[in-house]
Parts: sequence; structure tokens; C-alpha cells
Amino acid sequence: MRNSHTKDNARLLRKFTTALFGLGAALSFLGAWQAGPALAGLSVDKKPASGRGPAYYAHYTLAALEAGKSENALLSARAETTIAPDAADAWQRRAQAAVSFNVGPDREALASLIEAYRLDPFPTPRDMVWRVEFAARHEVMMPNVLMQATLAQIAVLERMPSSYERRRQWCRDFPDGTIAEAVCATTPGVWRNGVQQGVNNES
Repeated sequence: MRNSHTKDNARLLRKFTTALFGLGAALSFLGAWQAGPALAGLSVDKKPASGRGPAYYAHYTLAALEAGKSENALLSARAETTIAPDAADAWQRRAQAAVSFNVGPDREALASLIEAYRLDPFPTPRDMVWRVEFAARHEVMMPNVLMQATLAQIAVLERMPSSYERRRQWCRDFPDGTIAEAVCATTPGVWRNGVQQGVNNES
């Protein structure tokens, strides 16, 4: 019965995620239409323009982060979540921008990531990878809700063969802690700190 219940939950999550992806695509299309030629010749040295669509702010945030303009990136990310509050990836960009601006996960960054999880618990593999790496870097700052969500991401990635090499790297490189242990449990045989994972090392 438990397995059946788990499968039903997984189906519901997939349907929910698919619906969110559809919404995200619609918002991106609308945003691109509203942004128009404003994306051409974008200058992140100036603050983001007001009154643009979600695609403009998404592009601006990422470009500003790449250029090291963290304050402008955060202003842009805040604008995007204001006009597209149901887009999980917008909240994830806001978390990323807040961490960059504050050189660490402050309250805004953590709250933004929690909102991203609420809107889309299991996004694209790329976004799940970002979430796991974010949590591993800042594990001591992670509230329990984000720790549990991160462990759930790892469990989903474990079922994706394409993520195996990434998980092997994580197992070797992540700081010691709960997240590293969870990752190593998905990659038996990998060596970490001189110990082969998934092997009974008791004498």
C-alpha cells in the first residue's frame, strides 16, 4: 500500500510540475513580448528599467550577476518576483542575487528559496543541481525546511542516471555534513576522505 501511495504522490508531483512549467513558459513568452528590443544592448551598469516584462528582468539579473553587479541583479530579481510571483525560477534567481549581494544567505535569500521550493518542489535537473550545491555551500545556515527539501532533491537526482557523474563529484568535494552523506549514499564505491562509500568498513 505504501508503494502505491508513493507512486500516486509522484504522479501528482509530476502533473503539478508540468503545470508550473506551462505557466512559466507562458510568462516567459509574455515577458519577451513586453521586453521587446529592450534586451538588445542591455547595460547592467545602470539600474534595471521599470515597467518591463519577466523575460527582461530574468535576463538582466543573470547578466548583472555575471558582470559582478550584485546590487542591480537584486533590484532586477525583486522586480521580476513582483510581476511574476508564481514563477519558481524567478524566486530562485532572487535567492541567487541576494546571496551575491550579501555575500551569504541572508533572510531574503532563504525566504526566496523556500518560495521557489513551494512553487516547484522538483524543477528541471539543472535547477535541482543549483539548489543542492547552494545548500551544500551554506549547510550551517540552512533551516530544517530547506535541509529536508534538499535531501528530497538528492533522492530524485539519484533516479536520474545522467546525474551520476555530478553526484560522484559532490561526494568527493562537498564539505562534511548531512548533505555530503546523503549524496555519497547515492554513489557507492566513491572514495571520500580515504574511505570507500557504500562499503562495510567495520573490521
